[in-house]
Amino acid sequence: MSFHHPSGELVRITEWSTDTGISIPLINAVAAAKNEPPTELEPLYNVIDPDALDQLFRIPDQSRPLSASVQFPYLEFIIVVEAHGRIFLYERPTGSAT
Repeated sequence: MSFHHPSGELVRITEWSTDTGISIPLINAVAAAKNEPPTELEPLYNVIDPDALDQLFRIPDQSRPLSASVQFPYLEFIIVVEAHGRIFLYERPTGSAT
């Protein structure tokens, strides 16, 4: 099964690891892309359960399936989290629902 990334412009790529989880690097990447402090962002839990997101890929690195990914909207971005340890931030297409 292949995964297609959103059509919006790629804004940022960041790495995550099983040591840090996904939520903190994701929030930091969004804050950097918006040039705002992380504390000024809408809480991530308003759009996705951060604990569930962290648990979804919390398995030993060597056994992570390379094709697993999660995609969801957050602020003006489409977030793509991939099991191999990368988070992609894409601009939301104009006119997409919030």
